[in-house]
Amino acid sequence: MNFEPTNRHILVKPIEEKKEEKNSLIMLPDDYKKQESPYLACSVLAIASDSKLVGSLTDNDTIIVERRMLEKIEMKGREFYLVLDNYVMGRLTK
Repeated sequence: MNFEPTNRHILVKPIEEKKEEKNSLIMLPDDYKKQESPYLACSVLAIASDSKLVGSLTDNDTIIVERRMLEKIEMKGREFYLVLDNYVMGRLTK
């Protein structure tokens, strides 16, 4: 099953940072979570044809988005992540 974004959305794959476990001298509760950055790097999978970023972004580009604006859709056992083009903060280049 393929997913084609519409209505200015961009289909992305979040790039999660690898968590390093370190032994700490400070005792923390078992349910403690380190605060996440409000931004997240994502790999572009597809762009809606009416997006203002068509021509600026291509598949496999790495973009930075607002984490809270990432929409997760679960359908038929698969997960799809979408972000509206106005929440793209920028693109990482080499």
